[in-house]
Amino acid sequence: MKIIEIRRHGEIDENKNLTYEGYRKALTIGRKDMWGNAINCIFVSDQSRTKDTARAFAEGGGFTVEKFIEVPGLHTDGTNKWRTIINKAEENSKTKGDLAYHQEQYPIFVDREAERLEEVFKEIVDQIPNDGNALAFSHTPIIECLVFAVTGQIIKGLKECEGVVLEVSDDGRQIKLVKEIRLVEEGAV
Repeated sequence: MKIIEIRRHGEIDENKNLTYEGYRKALTIGRKDMWGNAINCIFVSDQSRTKDTARAFAEGGGFTVEKFIEVPGLHTDGTNKWRTIINKAEENSKTKGDLAYHQEQYPIFVDREAERLEEVFKEIVDQIPNDGNALAFSHTPIIECLVFAVTGQIIKGLKECEGVVLEVSDDGRQIKLVKEIRLVEEGAV
């Protein structure tokens, strides 16, 4: 059995860099959620915000990472199609990660992305040792689309540092969404 936890990067600024607050929040969550966990590998997209979030999680969790395994496919397919889709969703008062909305509006694109992300996921799983635990950092709606691709389930859009835990059989054929990791905002009742 392999376990992979996939988290969205922390809060970013207008230049798409992790903010101080984003780093601090990731550090705190890493301390709370990761302390004492054995992590075999950490995967990140090719964007600095995922690497900085991963670094903060690791620091908070008390483990050192020699290097991250960069997986460019954890970002986009190299086009701006997701950006266009996200902008249109926000114009219609939808969230970035509202995959059900994206799928309804752009079914061919979402299905193609799901196929691409299923392959990306297989590449990641192949690098995790049997009985291993991995952590990955990506983006919304990429994570939501990946979950749909490998489990058939649609999850609500993820906020900064939220994520999912997936359980994968050693042969990689059975994938189960174990839980969604949702953060409670400070001051929320």
